[in-house]
Amino acid sequence: MALPGGKTEGTNMSTAASFRKEEAEQEQQRRDETRQLGEEQRQEEGDQGERERRAKMKRQRQIVGGVVSAFAAGAGLAMQASMNGALSEPLDSGLAATMFSFVAGNGALLLAFPFSFGLKKKKVEGTVHWWMWLIGGVIGAFYVTMGTFLGPRLGFSLFFVCVVTGQLLTSLLVDHVGFMGIPETAATKWRIGCLLTVLAGSIMAVVERLEVSDTEPGLLIGYIVLSVMAGVGVTAQAPINNAFTRRFGTLPHRTALLSFSFGGLLVTSLWAISVGVEGGTNFEFEETEFWMFLGGIIGALYVFASIALAHKLGVALFFISVVAGQLSMSLLIDTLGLFRSDKVDITGLRVGGILLVFVGAASFRLRR
Repeated sequence: MALPGGKTEGTNMSTAASFRKEEAEQEQQRRDETRQLGEEQRQEEGDQGERERRAKMKRQRQIVGGVVSAFAAGAGLAMQASMNGALSEPLDSGLAATMFSFVAGNGALLLAFPFSFGLKKKKVEGTVHWWMWLIGGVIGAFYVTMGTFLGPRLGFSLFFVCVVTGQLLTSLLVDHVGFMGIPETAATKWRIGCLLTVLAGSIMAVVERLEVSDTEPGLLIGYIVLSVMAGVGVTAQAPINNAFTRRFGTLPHRTALLSFSFGGLLVTSLWAISVGVEGGTNFEFEETEFWMFLGGIIGALYVFASIALAHKLGVALFFISVVAGQLSMSLLIDTLGLFRSDKVDITGLRVGGILLVFVGAASFRLRR
């Protein structure tokens, strides 16, 4: 049948069919594109999720590794204290033993100075104040001097409790305010409870060895305050040295050398003054053994660990792990009579205290 314009009905039907076919092809193409886009988006989301999962696992491995390293550093501190105590007997001077300890530590750090050990410098914005060059050494010398002077007067167990009290409370505050660039972590009730658990466990672990001092009450309070301040100082040392390392753009063991060198200079000066006051020395080097002089190397490793780990773990978790390491190694030293120490029987109260410290440490990161 003919239509106006010379077109037939068959032609129109053919055109319509072609048009519908073209529309169907376009619709199918749009669907294919949408499906492909969705698949690409899901793939991208999956890749993003995988990257986040891997980053989280890497962070968890870093935390576990950091806690283990901090625990080892704390164990090293207990060994250092025992080595220095053993060395002080033939040298007849706690300050002299500390001085030789600093010499050994500085020697080890000098040997390590030229090497990077695979570590990378990470320079950040921030002012390197003049006092940051010195304060680490001042704090280190103050802490060691307080231990030498106050330990025998308060009893080393009470001195330890006072130091731990200062460490834990200060570390909580440092994390809360983000002192010296440490990542801010709020002092929640959970974190406070975990720290108090660690403190309670620390007291339980040493309470049987606490000595009742016959010092006058006024002096006793002063000694306790100074001991707590020693704990406060050694806690502040970690973020300050860490900030110096990052702002100056150097490596942790090189900052440790700076801190150890100035601290050693101060301790040597104090020892020289004591020799002048007391008149002469009474060194019996023939009674010493090689291992007695290794405490300083362990101390240097602790300073390195505090600089490297304080920013990664947070100061509170670092010191909780250190305390756990100290108590555990002290138990081992006392039980086996290591480093010429007297053997001490294991008691349920002491073991229970150390376990309580571990409970507080393990719970610390369960809730933020």
